[in-house]
Amino acid sequence: MRDDERYGAIPVREAKERMKMIKAIFSDMDGTLLNEAGRLPTGFGELAAQLRSRGVIFAPASGRQYASLARTFASYREDFLFIAENGALVRYREKTIFSCPIDENLVWDVLDAVLGKPDIFPVLCGLRHAYVLRQQARDSLLQGIEPYYPNHVLVHSFADVEDVCVKIALFDDSGQAGQHILPYVKTFSSKLQLVESSGFWLDIMQKGVNKGKAIKAVCSRFGWQSGECAAFGDWLNDVEMMKAVRYSFAMANAHSSVKQAAHFTTLTNKENGVLLGIQGLIQKGLLYSPGQHGDLSPDCLPA
Repeated sequence: MRDDERYGAIPVREAKERMKMIKAIFSDMDGTLLNEAGRLPTGFGELAAQLRSRGVIFAPASGRQYASLARTFASYREDFLFIAENGALVRYREKTIFSCPIDENLVWDVLDAVLGKPDIFPVLCGLRHAYVLRQQARDSLLQGIEPYYPNHVLVHSFADVEDVCVKIALFDDSGQAGQHILPYVKTFSSKLQLVESSGFWLDIMQKGVNKGKAIKAVCSRFGWQSGECAAFGDWLNDVEMMKAVRYSFAMANAHSSVKQAAHFTTLTNKENGVLLGIQGLIQKGLLYSPGQHGDLSPDCLPA
């Protein structure tokens, strides 16, 4: 990353000449938008209102379940676009506009590889609910999954699940998911998408599914260009998202791979880095102007 591309030094004239105005802003949640207490930063409501008045779409992009995002942004469900399950599910105004299920045979192959292994807790993520084995549902596990999968169901067997699986989330309460879980599932890396969402979670999706692919699908659907989008992220599941947009911001607390993939940096999540980054874009006149945004409308969506 060039020094002149760090936060606060965007070459405004060059950017205006080369790129269209920003129509959509995608943001990761944990370690990015949310503060250290897991809450929305002070001033978010005012900024959301400003984006809405400009016709700019804000889109949380997370490994979390849609129900978790909808709960966090309950006041904005009609305004925001939601990328959930690390890109395997996209919803807008309560309609699914993109989803990518995992092949059912591969779902069972993964489950066979991890079930019974010590301290690995699979969560089967469906379009309707997330599913957890009743025999594994100890308090520490439920406390660990509740913020991310509030809409979960306890089942005696995953064979009882009648839902479409879009992701398998593997939880490790030691915080060493990569080291502990990956050896059991790395053999699937040629057929499935494996990514660490945090130290506690390793997520598995259909091959090629990630936040970046979801953003590209959304852009194709609504006629946006990469130069009309901004994104903020901090962890390994945000790398493809950084590459999918022109105005990509790595948090100061981001993984080195995210910083390498991003065009710009902003402050940490503890320092309201996302809000400051967006305010910087506004100050530089790079956000879409009022009355010009007409891409997202109910007519664009499936019946």
